[in-house]
Amino acid sequence: MPDSISALAAVAAPAAPSASGFSSQLAPVIPSGPVPTTQTTQTTSANSLQTAVNAISAHFDSQGSQVRFRIDQDTHRLVVSVLDAANGAVLIQIPSQDALDIAKSIERTRAALVQRLA
Repeated sequence: MPDSISALAAVAAPAAPSASGFSSQLAPVIPSGPVPTTQTTQTTSANSLQTAVNAISAHFDSQGSQVRFRIDQDTHRLVVSVLDAANGAVLIQIPSQDALDIAKSIERTRAALVQRLA
């Protein structure tokens, strides 16, 4: 796990500024080439997301755990669970089940209030 943290830190660390005071790794402000379409952007985003999920899954697999991503049907929120690979027990879930239950309760209360006011 410390190797993963140092690798993430290296990627996230900002580049050192040049003599002019600006990072040499900044992307140009005006993109070159054709402007991507919405579908191209969505495909690229989906591919990037799949690559990230595969990398995260491989890391957890090497640690004897599994990671599961799902969308909660009631709150439509992303839920990430880390499972023990040996027995399938949930080690950690983000957001927690308590947080999901609170969000559901708030939504039901909001819906009832809107219905009452209508």
